[in-house]
Amino acid sequence: MKFLLLATFLSWSLVVVAPGWTEDGDYKQMISEFEKFRSAYQQDLLKMESERQEPQSDSVKTDVERDELQKRWNQLVKGIFKKESFFYLDEDDREKMETLRINQDKTVSFLSTHPDIPAFLKVVYIRNLRLQSVKKELEAKLESYSQVVQLEDILGQFSSFVKELDTKAGTAQHQTSIKQSYPFPGALSLKANIAEQEVRIAKEKYEIAIRDTVTQLKETFYEWVYLPQAIRITKEHLKLLKELEAVASVHFRTGKGGFNDIIKAQIKISKLKDDLINLEDEKRVVEAKLAWFFNISSPFSIEPPDSQLLIPITLPAPELVNIAFKHRQELKLLFEEIKKSEMAIQLAEKKYYPDLTPGFSYFEDRKGSRVGTVKTSESFETTPDTQPKLWFGENDAYIREAKLNYQSLLKKLEDHKEGLRFKVKKFFYKLDKAKRAVELYENSLLPLAQKALEVSIAEYKTGKTDFLSLLDAETTLLNFDLDYQMALKNHGQNKARLEQLVGKQLSDIEVKHENLEK
Repeated sequence: MKFLLLATFLSWSLVVVAPGWTEDGDYKQMISEFEKFRSAYQQDLLKMESERQEPQSDSVKTDVERDELQKRWNQLVKGIFKKESFFYLDEDDREKMETLRINQDKTVSFLSTHPDIPAFLKVVYIRNLRLQSVKKELEAKLESYSQVVQLEDILGQFSSFVKELDTKAGTAQHQTSIKQSYPFPGALSLKANIAEQEVRIAKEKYEIAIRDTVTQLKETFYEWVYLPQAIRITKEHLKLLKELEAVASVHFRTGKGGFNDIIKAQIKISKLKDDLINLEDEKRVVEAKLAWFFNISSPFSIEPPDSQLLIPITLPAPELVNIAFKHRQELKLLFEEIKKSEMAIQLAEKKYYPDLTPGFSYFEDRKGSRVGTVKTSESFETTPDTQPKLWFGENDAYIREAKLNYQSLLKKLEDHKEGLRFKVKKFFYKLDKAKRAVELYENSLLPLAQKALEVSIAEYKTGKTDFLSLLDAETTLLNFDLDYQMALKNHGQNKARLEQLVGKQLSDIEVKHENLEK
C-alpha cells in the first residue's frame, strides 16, 4: 500500500514539474546568472586589473620615449665617422688606400713614389696603431647605449621570485612576489642623453688623437727633409776645408804661411766630421720614427724630397684666434663635458627621489592549519615600494659634488680660452720670425756670404789675407747654409703647431674657406 502511494506521488510530480524543466527561458537565465556570478576574490582581481591599467599606460609612454631616443641615437651613430674635422679621407681615397692597411710592401712602394705630406697623412690615417686604438675606444663607447636605456627592462625580467613564509601556525606557506621598477619621470631620457654626450666626448678625443698624430707626423716630416740637406751642406764644406788645408800646406812648404794654418784647418775638419756622424745618426732615428708612424717593421729607406716649400699664412693673429675658438678640439671637448655635467646634475636631482616600484604579492594560505571555523582563502594585494628609505637624502653630497664639478669645468673653459689666445699669438710670432729668416737668408745673407768666401779664397792664394780670415768666411757661409735650412724646418714645424692650436689645417683652400665664412 505504501509503495503504491509513493509511486502515485512521483508520477504526479513528473506531470506537474517536468514542463518547467523544459522551458528554455528559465534554463538560459540560470546559465546567464551563473556566468555573471563573481566571487569576492574574483571581484578583487578585476578591480586590481583595472587599477593596473595606468602603470601599463606609463610603460607604453616609456616605450614611445625609448623609440624616439633610439632614432636619435641611430642618427648620431650614422654620422659619427662621416667626416673628421682636422683630417679625413674621402670615400674614393679610402677605397684606394684600403689595400695599404694590410700590405706593408705596397705601403713602402706608395710612400717611395709619393714622398710628400698629403700622401704621408693618408697612410698614417689608414695604418697608424694609435689612431686605430682610439677609434676602437670610440666604437666601444657606441655599445653603451643599449646598456643604459634597457637596464630597467633587464632588471624587471628577473625581479620575480618565490619566497617561503613561516606563519608560526601550521605548515610553511607559499608566496610569490613580483616587482617592476619604473625610473623617475625624465630619468630615462637623461640617461640616454648622457650616453650620447659620452659618445660625443669620445669622438672629440678621437679628433684630438688624429690632430696630434698629424701634427707629430708633420714635425717629423720637416725634420726628415732637413737632415739630408744638412748632411749635404756639411759634406760640401768638409770637402772645401780639405782643399783649403791642402792650400795651407803648400803655403807652409813655400814659406808663405805658418804651420798654425794647417792645424786650424785640421781642427775644423775634425769638428765637421763629428757633426756629420751626428747628423747621420739623427737621420736614422727620424726614419725609425716615421716607420713607427706608418706601422712599418722593415727599415725606412725612402728618400726625402730635395727641398722644402714655404707656404706662408696670410691670416692675421686675431682671425686665427677666432678660428681657434671655433675649431679647437679641446674647447669642443669641454663644451661636451659641460653639457654632460649639466645632465648629471639633473639626473642626480631626480635620483634624489626613489624610483616608482609597484609590487604585487600573491599569498596562498588555504592549506594552512587554523584553529576555529573561520574561512581562509587566497589574498592578492599590492606592495608598492615608493617610500623613502632610511638613507633617503644620501645623494645630497653627490649633487653638491656634481655642481662643483660643473663650476670647475666652466672655469677650465675660460682658462683654456685665454691660454689659447696667448699660445696662438706665440706661435704666430715664431712662424713669422721663421718666415722672415728664410727671406733674409735667401735674399741677402747667403749671397753675401758666398761672395765673401770667394773673395777670401782669391786673396789668400795671392797672400793679401791670412788663413784665419779665410776660415772665418768659410764658417760663416756654412752656418748661414745650415741656418737657412733650419729656418725652413722651423717654419714648417711652427705652422704645424699653429694648426694644432687652431684645430684646423691652414692650407690655401681652407684659408679661403675661412675668409668666406668671416
